[in-house]
Amino acid sequence: MAIKLLDARPRTFLGVDQACEACHFDEHRGQQKEDCAYCHNEKEWKPAPGFDHDTTNYALKGKHKKVKCEKCHPVQKDDVKHGFPAPKSETFLKLANLEYNACTDCHKDPHENRFGPRCTSCHTVDGWNIIRNATKEREFHEKTRYPLKGAHLDVECRACHGRTPASPRSSRT
Repeated sequence: MAIKLLDARPRTFLGVDQACEACHFDEHRGQQKEDCAYCHNEKEWKPAPGFDHDTTNYALKGKHKKVKCEKCHPVQKDDVKHGFPAPKSETFLKLANLEYNACTDCHKDPHENRFGPRCTSCHTVDGWNIIRNATKEREFHEKTRYPLKGAHLDVECRACHGRTPASPRSSRT
C-alpha cells in the first residue's frame, strides 16, 4: 500500500539565507575565515580544494609536506551541546594558536640543547640526516663531549653514529 503525501508541492529554499552556516555547522569551530568558499566549494568539499598551506603562517616544505594533518594539528573534543545545525563530529582539528616558532615545538631535541636552539644551522627540512655545511661537520664535533682527534678525523660518521648522525650505532664491532 502506497503512502500518499499530503503536500505534493515541490520543495523550495526560497527565502533561506544563502550563507553556509544557515544549514551547515562550522566544523572548524570558528578557527578559520568566516567565508567557507575561501577553502571549500560545492563540487568538492574534502579535501578543501581552495586551501593552500603555503598561504598560511607556516608553509610546508621538505618532509613536512608528507606529514598527516593530525600530527601537527591535535584532535580536540567539543563538549558543547549544539543545536541546529548540528556538527557532524564531536571532534575537530586544532587549527589556530599552534606553536611553530622552533623545531622543538614539534620535535624532540636529541642533542638536549647542547648545540643551542637553532636546529637549522645543521639540519634541513628535507631530512634530519641531511647535514648542512657538510665540509664543516668535523668542526661541529669540537662543540661536543667528544672532539675528533688523530685517526678519528678520517672515520666516516656512520661508523660511530649509525644511519643518522644523531643516533648511536646499534652494534659496535
